[in-house]
Amino acid sequence: MRNIKEKRGITLIALVVTIIVILILAGVTIDAVFSENGIINKAKEAANAMNNAVANDQENLNALFNELNNVFNGNGSTDIVSIKFGEIIWNNNKAEITISTDTEYTIQYQINSKDGEWKEIENNGKIIDLSYTDIIYARLKNDRLLDKIAEKTIDDTVAPKVTVKVETKTDKSINVKVDAIDEESGLADTETYTYLLGDERKGVDINNIYAYTELTAGTKYIIKVNVKDKAGNIGTGELETMSMVAEPSGWTLIGSYDTSQNFQIPEDGWFKFELVGKSGNGGSAYGSAQTGQLPSASAGGSGRIRRIMYNNYNNVKK
Repeated sequence: MRNIKEKRGITLIALVVTIIVILILAGVTIDAVFSENGIINKAKEAANAMNNAVANDQENLNALFNELNNVFNGNGSTDIVSIKFGEIIWNNNKAEITISTDTEYTIQYQINSKDGEWKEIENNGKIIDLSYTDIIYARLKNDRLLDKIAEKTIDDTVAPKVTVKVETKTDKSINVKVDAIDEESGLADTETYTYLLGDERKGVDINNIYAYTELTAGTKYIIKVNVKDKAGNIGTGELETMSMVAEPSGWTLIGSYDTSQNFQIPEDGWFKFELVGKSGNGGSAYGSAQTGQLPSASAGGSGRIRRIMYNNYNNVKK
């Protein structure tokens, strides 16, 4: 009799369970590999970060190489070795300036050129006899290193000091003289003085004497003068003054004297002095008690005759 072996296969339930397990494992693996935070994306991010780091390192290396190259060729940055210029000191239109460094390098300089001979100067040394717009070029040097060239322009920021004085005046004009001092760049060569009456410009000149004309008698005026220096700075001087009142006619002689005499100024009216030299011509002056103008006059010669005259009043005391 033949023995027949029983053949057993995978049951349907076992197959289903197996498939389910495989699907679960496949899902976990796919998510770990392909999701937003999966292995592939993480690898890409790591690669990008590495590339950026390499680029930054290369940029920094290039910058360092260029800096070192510039230093060894005499074009280095003043952040490595520094040059400092002090305050500009002026005297009689000439300037001086102090130059220094916080290193032990030697200071060299030139004026208005970088192509000539470099002069050495001690630390905190003074460069003198400089003029407006001069340019100082300076560098630091040791056995190997030449620093970047620093420069300083001699400028002027100080306005002239201005004083205005009345020289002479009449009832229709006032003549003024301007004293201007500029210790720095010096006064401008053209259009030095601008003359104003109040805020109205009356004239521009290189002369410091000026006549304001066509004025009204007995009127107060504010005279201004702007003075320009070579750097364009403007200094201003001003004063308030009054034009003379027109001299009246019809003078009446009070008396003549050959010695000095005193008299009281009247409360109203005009008074006039005439001084006549015995051996030469004299002069005269007049004033008004109303305006407070006090006259003065002089006469040449060895002796003088003084005459006092009045107008519009009758009470004058010696």
